Amino acid sequence: MQKFHLIRPLGIFLLVLMSFQSYGQILRANFDSAEPEGKPKLNKVYTNDISSRARTDFATKYKDVSGEKWTITDEGYNVSFKIGEIKYSVRYDKKGYRLFTLRSYGEKQLPKNIRTLVRSTYFDYNIKWIEEIEKTLSPLVYVVLVEGDTEWIRLRIQDGEMIVMEKLDK
Repeated sequence: MQKFHLIRPLGIFLLVLMSFQSYGQILRANFDSAEPEGKPKLNKVYTNDISSRARTDFATKYKDVSGEKWTITDEGYNVSFKIGEIKYSVRYDKKGYRLFTLRSYGEKQLPKNIRTLVRSTYFDYNIKWIEEIEKTLSPLVYVVLVEGDTEWIRLRIQDGEMIVMEKLDK
């Protein structure tokens, strides 16, 4: 009789514990699973999930930005936002150190010296978009996509030197 009184509460305790664990797995599965096909998984990022060093760096460098979107990646953190016509993406490592800043914009925002360099060679082409890559202790890199009548050309411009990265026929 003594054993039965000890085993019964232990068995009930284990059943309750297993039911809570199962309930947690169901909740987690519902949260992580994709909604209707083709939609991304829910990925809510809370402030405490982001490195304090990354948050401080971002707040210091981009004081007037609001509406930024943080995501967690395998390498660390990414924050996306827009200032005027320029789209920004700032990438941080897991410790919160800034890796690079990517700016995407149109021809109007392109610095005149870079525009002149592109137009001097590709004067019959339209500049479709620009990506500006800023890395700490490295010169700025511009990736420019130009469109001609029969082809697309992706250019890399760094230190005043222009290199063709890729040519695609239309």
